[in-house]
Amino acid sequence: MISSDEVGTRLRVSGIIKNLDCTEIIPETILDLWHTNDAGEYDNVGYNLRRKIKSNIAGFYNFETILPGKYLNGSTYRPSHIHIKVTTPGFPPFTTQLYFEGDTSIANDAAASITTGDYDATHRIVSLVNNDGILEGTWDVVIDGDGILGTDDLHITNGIIYDVSPNPFTDKITINYGVFKSARTSIEIYNVQGQLVANIENKQLVANKYTAVWNPQKEMASGLYFCVLKINDLQVYYSKILKK
Repeated sequence: MISSDEVGTRLRVSGIIKNLDCTEIIPETILDLWHTNDAGEYDNVGYNLRRKIKSNIAGFYNFETILPGKYLNGSTYRPSHIHIKVTTPGFPPFTTQLYFEGDTSIANDAAASITTGDYDATHRIVSLVNNDGILEGTWDVVIDGDGILGTDDLHITNGIIYDVSPNPFTDKITINYGVFKSARTSIEIYNVQGQLVANIENKQLVANKYTAVWNPQKEMASGLYFCVLKINDLQVYYSKILKK
């Protein structure tokens, strides 16, 4: 969303689009994003800091921008926030706002401080970590409806990732997972753009518990990745992992 000379603290947000019980991913979702610049001003002429992006076929989305500046709303400042309009195939669009954990203006904001009811903002306050000067956070979009993978509880009937450790990691990460029926099984690593960066396991396995180890190349960029378990080419579970 930004040019190289955009003033402000770099911010990277990623997540996955899924259905209400988290058994299905929903691809091809459009996220229309807009926010203020570092000085707390909206650009309503050139429409800077406004973009439309689309989740990929695995349901992942990612964008990089700056931490929005605050502006006065009456006598108080509105917290930093990003407007997001979500349009998912087959579902009505909705518009919401993301806020950021630790923002001192949240408590006195009429919208961001709501903690109950239809406008509860609790799960729209994104936790951030500082990764070499870039603030990174995740926010999953949950849709009340059907996705593309069927209606079964996939991770219970097929397999699950029990644990990934250490997380965050530096040189290697150990993935403990279970397969619940004989099947072609793969463990894959995706970056936040939804691109496959590693195929750790790809073999026929019987029902049992297994361990895999990922030793990424030293030049592999630090940041957020997704560890995905596939059973017979069906994505049934994923875990977020952070490379330092």
